[in-house]
Amino acid sequence: MENNRQVPKWFIHARRNASLQHLSYLMDGLAGRAWEPVVNFWLNDVIVLGYVDKGGFVYFDENQLTSKGKFKDIQESVDSNPNFIEDFRKRTDEIFGAIIFNSIKIEEENLSVLSAEELSNLYRGYVEAVMVAPIITVQVYGIEAMIDPEYKIIGTIKQKLKVLGKESEFDAYKEIFLTNDGE
Repeated sequence: MENNRQVPKWFIHARRNASLQHLSYLMDGLAGRAWEPVVNFWLNDVIVLGYVDKGGFVYFDENQLTSKGKFKDIQESVDSNPNFIEDFRKRTDEIFGAIIFNSIKIEEENLSVLSAEELSNLYRGYVEAVMVAPIITVQVYGIEAMIDPEYKIIGTIKQKLKVLGKESEFDAYKEIFLTNDGE
């Protein structure tokens, strides 16, 4: 069987001040397909490297993420569904509802009387709910889409900066948006 998959074209996409455990949940969620059929959004080519004093650095495969890949898929999901907003809200409610349900379950338990297995099951249920989908989908589609030069938002932002006489500062603004320093 021939493998037609392109060799990943890795680039550092963002720095996140988050634990590797948190980032591993996020990356597993990004690989999940829980937003389907509403939004064709998932990424399986992601690498996270963590550094003690610097946080996590997220690398994406440019071939998969840009307007030729997932951003195009997301835009097509929006454009082809006249009920997109309602469908997206329903799916979001389901995903976040499961996270909230598992959180409440943990909060209502008397953890001091539970066995190790019961504690593990509570934790596993919560982690599975968190990892079912990329719970930051809107952020990835909105702010982080700025890495793609062919994406619509780039032209809009550059035009606004041009009107303000700050067009040359685009890269500096992009860096601010893409870096989360925990504040």
